[in-house]
Parts: sequence; structure tokens; C-alpha cells
Amino acid sequence: YVDQDLHFEQHITTAVNKANKMAGLLWRTFSYVDREMFAILYKSLVRPHLEYGATVWSPGTWKLADMLENVQRRATKRVPGLRNYSYEERLRILKLPTLLYRRLRGDLITTYKYVHGLFDTTPCIPDILSGTITRGHNLRLKRERTNKN
Repeated sequence: YVDQDLHFEQHITTAVNKANKMAGLLWRTFSYVDREMFAILYKSLVRPHLEYGATVWSPGTWKLADMLENVQRRATKRVPGLRNYSYEERLRILKLPTLLYRRLRGDLITTYKYVHGLFDTTPCIPDILSGTITRGHNLRLKRERTNKN
């Protein structure tokens, strides 16, 4: 689901639709869902659709990020006793992080693994500059220059 300009809008829309369908299935299947049960079911049935491969297709616009976050926003609103709380309060009560935070954390973990050589990389990923002085650390990525035709 990638267009010719390497935009992932169609992919993200498809992921959001699948996650919404799974959330609907969750509410139709179980007659009563308390907070703990919701957290377990949401993490195992809905959230994977919103996060699988997010390091590759992480949304580049707030519109797409909001589409993803709205799935979690709607799902947490249906938990009994949480409808009148704000989204942030619902997440705190359910002990769930925002999807934006989880994507950022995943990106940081992936970058750490790459920089420290903890997984095999291909030649298309930039090298680490050596012999340079940077503020605070010596782990600066090499920026390749390209020519536009």
C-alpha cells in the first residue's frame, strides 16, 4: 500500500479500518468488558494493527497520526465508567501510552540498535561518521548528498 511517491496514506487508512473492525468485534463479542479486560483485549487484538511495521511507515503528517490515535481514543471511550474523562486521563487510568509515544519509543530503540551494531544492516542505511567531534557523543550518521535530475 505504498504509492509512487512513497507515501503510506493508503496503508495507514487500511490499518485504521482493520483496527476499527477489531475494536467493533471486541465490543460485539463480549457483553461486559471491565478496565483490565479491555487493556488486555485492546493490546492483543486492536493495537497490533496500528503498530505493525510502524518504524517503516510512521506517519509523516499530523492528519495521519490523528487517524491512528482516534482509534485508541474511541476504543477507550467505550470502557464503562470512562466516557466522561479526557483522553489523557483515560490512558492514565488504563495504564496505556499514546500511540505517538509508542512509535517514538520504537524509533529510538531501532536507532540505538543500528548505531550500536546490534542488528544486521544493508548498504542503503547511512554509515556512522568516524573521527569527528560532535557535542556529547561520537555517533553521528553520515548524510549522503544526492543530485536531483
